[in-house]
Amino acid sequence: MGRKHLVYVLPGIGGSVLERPAVGKKSAETVWDAGFGDIAGLLLRPGRLAVDEPLRPVGLIRSKRLLPGWTVVPGYERQRAALQALPGVVMDTGHPDHRNPNANVVLFPYDFRLSVADEPHPGCASDQRTHRRELPPLFALAVACP
Repeated sequence: MGRKHLVYVLPGIGGSVLERPAVGKKSAETVWDAGFGDIAGLLLRPGRLAVDEPLRPVGLIRSKRLLPGWTVVPGYERQRAALQALPGVVMDTGHPDHRNPNANVVLFPYDFRLSVADEPHPGCASDQRTHRRELPPLFALAVACP
């Protein structure tokens, strides 16, 4: 028997991995994952995160370490592991190409460059998730800082 609740995990601003989708023979390219090059690159090329650049959210960022034991940019792997360890959890990583319609915990990366009003609402047809006739109660776990 599965959980009776549906939990969405929302990262803070900059906490989603953004990629330029594959076009033709050109494969998808990660544009933002909060790495050192991404952060420094914003100073040199701020236009690469311009809102007119077609990017899609594909996951939550992972921690970046400068030296062993010294985390400079905290990611979401600890929260993900803690949720995954709970009994009965079926997780959806939020990648648009690998959705899990049976999930009861959904990592919900979003394009932080855009207004929240521009993002598809979880459960809407534009979210491309398989719809269930009876949805469990919804809980959102908003995680601004990992």
